Amino acid sequence: MAFNMYSQRLLVPVMRIAQSNTRLQKALVSIDRIFDVLDEPLDIKHKKIQLGLQKA
Repeated sequence: MAFNMYSQRLLVPVMRIAQSNTRLQKALVSIDRIFDVLDEPLDIKHKKIQLGLQKA
């Protein structure tokens, strides 16, 4: 009984640290993907767009 209690008190923090590491790694990969998208060159041709607004 006491062994189970002590092992849980030891393993729960270790598991939380491992989960935090997993979350951090996923966040870093996500940030890397976002920057990859932002670094792509734009292929938009500059055209004059009329918005239908009139000058007052």
